[in-house]
Amino acid sequence: MSALEFPERSTWRGTSSTATSRRAAAARRACTSATRPITYARGAGAGRNRFGNALRRLGVEVEDRVLLVLPDRPEFAFAWFGAAKAGAVIAMVNPIVPADDFAHY
Repeated sequence: MSALEFPERSTWRGTSSTATSRRAAAARRACTSATRPITYARGAGAGRNRFGNALRRLGVEVEDRVLLVLPDRPEFAFAWFGAAKAGAVIAMVNPIVPADDFAHY
């Protein structure tokens, strides 16, 4: 059995890393709220960073569990990616579930 070989740099983000392509990607719509589109640069990235930094300020450390109880809205994506960026283990619960059932998580 031969050893696994890995590329020197990650290629999962695509082949182009020019400033122009990064600006174009940042300007693309990440999602749409009830009132406006949210781009990767102005909304999605900033929301993710705000949530992840807030978790860190609250004392959440890598591999701590975080329970997300949010409806399907842009804020859910910000929270999920922010918790992941903070290194938390994410558990998701539908907000319709009775609060007594949260103890399981």
